[in-house]
Amino acid sequence: MNSQQTTDEQDNELPKYIAKYTEGGKEYYRVYIFLRSKKFQFVNSQKRITKIKTLSEAIKKRDKWIPLTAYRLNEKESEWLKFKGMASAFERYWTKYPSRKFGKGRLRDHIARVNNWMEYIANKSATKITIADCRNVIKLAYEEGASKNVRKELKGTMNAIFEWAMQEGHLPEVRVSPAKNIDYLCEGESLQEDERQEILNHGQISTLLNKARRNDHPWYPVWFTGFHSGLRTSELEALRKPNVELVPKKVARELDKLPDGHQKKNYGFIYVKLAWKQSEKRYGKPKAHYWRQVPVNQELYWFLIDYIKNDFGSDEHGERLFPELNGWKGNKQAQVLRVFCEANGLFPPERPGAKGSLGLWGVKFHTIRACFATQMLALGVPENVVMKIGGWKDVETMRIYVRLAGIYEHGATQGLKFQNQDTAFDPTSPYNNVDYRKASEMPDDVDEDDSDDFEEEVQEENYSAQQETSLPDNVINFNAFRSQIKNA
Repeated sequence: MNSQQTTDEQDNELPKYIAKYTEGGKEYYRVYIFLRSKKFQFVNSQKRITKIKTLSEAIKKRDKWIPLTAYRLNEKESEWLKFKGMASAFERYWTKYPSRKFGKGRLRDHIARVNNWMEYIANKSATKITIADCRNVIKLAYEEGASKNVRKELKGTMNAIFEWAMQEGHLPEVRVSPAKNIDYLCEGESLQEDERQEILNHGQISTLLNKARRNDHPWYPVWFTGFHSGLRTSELEALRKPNVELVPKKVARELDKLPDGHQKKNYGFIYVKLAWKQSEKRYGKPKAHYWRQVPVNQELYWFLIDYIKNDFGSDEHGERLFPELNGWKGNKQAQVLRVFCEANGLFPPERPGAKGSLGLWGVKFHTIRACFATQMLALGVPENVVMKIGGWKDVETMRIYVRLAGIYEHGATQGLKFQNQDTAFDPTSPYNNVDYRKASEMPDDVDEDDSDDFEEEVQEENYSAQQETSLPDNVINFNAFRSQIKNA
């Protein structure tokens, strides 16, 4: 028998929160007070007192601690109602129930933003935080030098916490997140061209790769593979030889004979299963949290088939496809690309006076991935296929690439013809160039005399055709009979 077991009969006879138990052959009383908040399911307060020798002493301790426990519960409720308390509950919830939307890395970023940037609302009651309060968070961040992207992320964090609290029923008085409709732009700012994605056209991509190849730049293999596969920088760094499958050279030579776009013209696959997690200093799942496969095209195949023979070492994940380049794991890959472009006079800054060393040169490493998307879309590859190959989940991001690729605009103005007004209407054309006019202003295209002549010509043609057709002897040719009468 358990020394601390208490019988149901004894518990039913004792006052509330008091129980009797046996330990070491002696009988004791314990007081256990547990109060749960009726407003917030995460909030509770408890007090446990053991080894009380008499029932009367247990009742005294219970009566003393019930109001104190209730007071502590009230304090916890007040603390939880503060924004920082709600953020802590947000973190506990998604730690206990992880999801793709709020994974470990993203959750850590949300909490870091709360701790680093949101002191203004941290100790305010969440139910009393207004749109003006959220806007002040953005304004204070701006005054401390936060960029547009950082302020945009701050807005997203505030909105995510409020949306979660409302969905869980913790803020029944709040109907709309106060951060939902605030603007992260501050005084004197606007969404100008520096907000757009840096995109290179086909000729610029070729120029960049050709100069990098001629200069034997150490990053050339990485850039070449990125432009042909759309892999993120973290996925390229984590790429291993076992994740690359290629057809034999004999098969590839036969595939070279097929026209581009042929269904069977596929030289292999790159399987994207790992990515370098810079914040955690380890390898983990790709950003989309699932592995994907990228088809290898002709150009990439003939590059990889020889490049893959290089030995760059290995680790527990397999043989490295690329060497451990300086600065790659330190997020310096964008700076390397900008410095190369600046040194070679490629793609000058959009704004006068900008310098590549300051990170303002008009190209980033992510530009490579964006160019892959726009080039694929421009070739006519469906959006859903591009998203699947590149691992994009956000439809809004893909719409940006669709706009930049201009695939919906191709040939859209071809039907505009204003100089040649007498062009005949073509019913097979996809463009309807009919000249619509008011019914009262409709011109007479054919006069009555021309109409009569047209009818007579049709009748004569019909009569000639009928004469050429031989009829049986017992059939009367009424058309010929009418024509004879008319001419008599």
